[in-house]
Amino acid sequence: LLCLWEGWWCVLFGVSKTAALLLQLLLGYSLALGVYVLARRYASCSGALGAAMLLILTLPYRQSLSWVMAEHLTAVLVFAAAVAFARYLGGPGLVAGQLFGLLAALALLVKGSASPLVLLPLISVLIARRFAVLLRLDFWLSALPVIFLAVPWYSFWIRFASPNSGSIGRSVESGAWMPGLEYGPVVLVSALIGFVLLSKRDPYVATLAGLVGSYAVAPFWIGAFREGRHMLPAIAGAAVLASGVWGRLKRPELLVGCCLGLSWWLTPGTVGFAPERFRSWAQGIPDLGAILVSGSGTEEGAVVAAIAEREPKPRRVVFRAGRVLATSGWNGERYRLLVM
Repeated sequence: LLCLWEGWWCVLFGVSKTAALLLQLLLGYSLALGVYVLARRYASCSGALGAAMLLILTLPYRQSLSWVMAEHLTAVLVFAAAVAFARYLGGPGLVAGQLFGLLAALALLVKGSASPLVLLPLISVLIARRFAVLLRLDFWLSALPVIFLAVPWYSFWIRFASPNSGSIGRSVESGAWMPGLEYGPVVLVSALIGFVLLSKRDPYVATLAGLVGSYAVAPFWIGAFREGRHMLPAIAGAAVLASGVWGRLKRPELLVGCCLGLSWWLTPGTVGFAPERFRSWAQGIPDLGAILVSGSGTEEGAVVAAIAEREPKPRRVVFRAGRVLATSGWNGERYRLLVM
């Protein structure tokens, strides 16, 4: 789905690095806008703006803005699906349930990191204690879009997956649950306090807490769930919950400023990597023939980007083989970059 989205974008605005980064910027700030709009339910304008800024200051958010990857589109769709389910909890109905299922299916078609949505309904119902919806037919029918749209694709794709992608033991051993704590400590602490202060019967509070909870347990059953960028939807939900802290104050500006300053101080300033070595490798690649690139996801993408910078009009085929040929780790662990 990301390829289709980017294809139409390039048809409209041309094929260039600027157009690709503008698309990432549009998706990223759409997510921040969604956080602001939801946070206005619990805080003033300044408090809601502070919630959006907390999201923007996190390292996974800023890194993903400079990477042409699927994280921001996935996060936008997952966040929209969570909002749709909150509306369903507030007033159950077939339309609201099917909207949630459709958005969840689209998110899954973008990237498998949306799979924690499977747990979102049950966790949200448990937090809100609205167990009556479990007896409604439209609650279970909301899974139909996922079954008819996403399941066939994953049934086809799973045969090409890395054997490490389903390793629960490896995931837990490597501390894969840490990215959310490592990259957003101020967001998560504020979210915990906000969750305690806000009403659990509120469908939006329950759903956003369910979103954070479903992503918190995801690394224990999804082996490839190892990086902070995979946590973007949960960080967005946590940022909205954090606004519950400031909503209790008449003048929250001072506390908002302190939280933003602390978040800025705790967040590493480097969001990228030095591209010089990748550009030098690209300069030494022959002009003709196909190229096989094997390495981490970041290294492979950087080499492809460096080649694209040198050759605005594609003249070759570049195969990203790291995830097919790798046997020692997942997504960069113990890899050695190889360009052939």
